[in-house]
Amino acid sequence: MIEFLRGWIINIVIISILITILEAIIPNNSFKSYIKMVGGFLIIIALINPFINLLTNNINIDKGVFSSIDVNDINYSKEKINSSNEDQIEELYINNMSSAIKSSLESKFSYTVDYINIELLEKGEFKGEIRKVTINLNKKIEKKDKKQNNIVIKKVEIGNKENKDQQIINDKDLKEHLNKEFNIDHKKIYITTD
Repeated sequence: MIEFLRGWIINIVIISILITILEAIIPNNSFKSYIKMVGGFLIIIALINPFINLLTNNINIDKGVFSSIDVNDINYSKEKINSSNEDQIEELYINNMSSAIKSSLESKFSYTVDYINIELLEKGEFKGEIRKVTINLNKKIEKKDKKQNNIVIKKVEIGNKENKDQQIINDKDLKEHLNKEFNIDHKKIYITTD
């Protein structure tokens, strides 16, 4: 590319020098105007000549410009961006669904939601479909007066090997509500409480 530009500039300089020498040699002023006109045409032709060569020789500019770009790098970058986009969309979907479920349950039932865990199908035809929704609930404590402090005492049993901290709730009303509101199958909903 640099050699091309160097040759182009050298041609223009040589033509300009030749025109100046011809103007100096010819003594008659009547011929000088013709020499200037012909010289101007020659310089214009020298300026346009590389572009004419590009059009007539069908030189592929893309080959020179894109020869250093590796197709594998482009494909890898494309896959990485697509994967990142899918992960962000999945995370956004889960966050929006979790907040919608939380606000829906807390407004309709007398529970507060501790956490919601939504698992999606990773592969196959149903990729992105909800596989499992686990919701941990607590009973709402109603405060009648802001000055009163409510103290809740839980019964503690020592030596009992069963985990009674988390009990599975088979509350059909909660599951039915989630089914109607969010079209989640009853079998995919797991509700626990502390």
